[in-house]
Amino acid sequence: SDALARRDFAAWQTAREEIARLTGLRPVLARRDELAGRLAAVAPVWASRVISSGGDTAVCGQPRDLARLWQWRQAQTWLESLLGRGDATLLQRQIAATAADVRRLILELAARGARLGVRRSLLEDQRRALIAWLQALARIGKGTGRFAGKWEADARAELPAAMGAVPIWIMPIHRVLQSFDPRRTALFDVVIVDEASQCGVLSLGVLALGHKAIVVGDDKQISPMAVGVDRDRVFELIESHLAGMPQRSLLDVEASLYDTATRVFGEVVLLREHFRCVPDIIEFSNRFYDGKILPLREAVDRGIGPAVRPVRVAAGARTRGQYGDVNEPEALALVQQVLDCHDDPAYDGMTFGVVTLLGSGQGRLIEQTLVGKLGAEEYERRRIRVGDPYNFQGDERDVVFLSVVADDNRSAATRKADQQRINVAASRARDQLWVFHTVDHAVLHPDDVRGQLLAYAYGVNTPQARTAALAERCESDFERAVLRELLRRGYQVSPQHHVGHFRIDLVVEGAHDRLAVECDGDRFHGPEQWETDLRRQRVLERQGWKFWRVRGSAYFRDPVAALASLWERLDELGIRPGHSPGAGGLGF
Repeated sequence: SDALARRDFAAWQTAREEIARLTGLRPVLARRDELAGRLAAVAPVWASRVISSGGDTAVCGQPRDLARLWQWRQAQTWLESLLGRGDATLLQRQIAATAADVRRLILELAARGARLGVRRSLLEDQRRALIAWLQALARIGKGTGRFAGKWEADARAELPAAMGAVPIWIMPIHRVLQSFDPRRTALFDVVIVDEASQCGVLSLGVLALGHKAIVVGDDKQISPMAVGVDRDRVFELIESHLAGMPQRSLLDVEASLYDTATRVFGEVVLLREHFRCVPDIIEFSNRFYDGKILPLREAVDRGIGPAVRPVRVAAGARTRGQYGDVNEPEALALVQQVLDCHDDPAYDGMTFGVVTLLGSGQGRLIEQTLVGKLGAEEYERRRIRVGDPYNFQGDERDVVFLSVVADDNRSAATRKADQQRINVAASRARDQLWVFHTVDHAVLHPDDVRGQLLAYAYGVNTPQARTAALAERCESDFERAVLRELLRRGYQVSPQHHVGHFRIDLVVEGAHDRLAVECDGDRFHGPEQWETDLRRQRVLERQGWKFWRVRGSAYFRDPVAALASLWERLDELGIRPGHSPGAGGLGF
């Protein structure tokens, strides 16, 4: 009862005061009560725990450790405040949103600047000439009318005056040479020539149209051909008209604009990033560039199997047929594979291309057979293109079927031109390259680039030994801890995932998407590394990669809270535990 409780408390209070009087502890008790009050004011939870436990050191800690415990609590409060201000997930989303705003603003600024520049610089005679040029072009039509030649001449006459009205002109070289004359028109600020390796020596005139020139090309790919040209006559003309010009003999019909530019202008900028082919396809061509190509397009499992698939047609042989020099068994085997892929739902929406390495006969045979079996409508829908490497320069398809044609070692493909042709042929496929051949690459000359392609096609599909545990591929205990948690939940994970020359700590794979997980620990991702990491991330984000980052300080303090947003992000992307990535993936 309350009365009994009050009586007992009063008796206890009297006894305590008497003991204090007898022992001289009254000042100590007062000091204790004072300290308890001060502690409760600044640390009420701790004070309550001390009072409720009767000062049990197992609950409250040793008094001698109070200073150190207080410092730990201060550090924890500071860390909570720091992590709260700089949540990695929130910052990542803010960076992505800001980058999108920057891109939008840059495009808007460029568009407005271009319109404003045209409006400010457009003179009345330029405006009239531009309108006249457009109207003359419209009257040309298909170019078959009675007065088409007249309208074409009128358009050409108006173009010099209209030139300054448009800031950027995009034309094929023959149209540029036909339309512009540096003696009559103002020079461009910059002339950019693309695919300059295919432009012959007669294209050199375009460089006279600008104050500066950028020549874009690749000397490892196809150069101009000189088939059927009298080379002696060419050299006679060179000596007759270019006497006294240094290196004039190199300006023959096989010289490209790119070759001449590299000789005349010393500085060459190598563009290393490659976005077209998946790594297994472009890696063969990488040997021609001393391994400097950086493939940035990732292979995603599309259910079509390996990226490079060799097929040997042992019964094939080269013969002279209706279309010329052909390997009919090889051609028919290739056609059948195209038909099989066409009927396979995994290839829905993909475009096809067929490249032959010998003449035009094999291409004509394959093309006629395909059109006959597929029909013209399906042939067009698949955007099927058949031809030799020259026909595919600058082009690409999702799937390319390559016919080697050769059946023996009568001639070795070792010249620079052979390397250029096969480099082009082997790098036109975005997702898959089929290589049909009759010849055994072992009987070809070691320097024969066809044999090198075949050896690569068979070697790239050999699975590498996976003897080390997944955890051993991680670079830190932090990565291993996150990996174990992902595996425990059943996700498919690839540690230290290579993307070209880059590596991602952990990649979580799903049926239709993937997520890059970066573990920012002090050892490998300290402050001096953050800028490099973000620059690498921006490059990979251009290829569609999505990132999620976690800091070691947040993880080791509270693993559950640190990874909570990871599970939310995976769920947003539709990445579920238990997915088997299929061919080329990692299963657990």
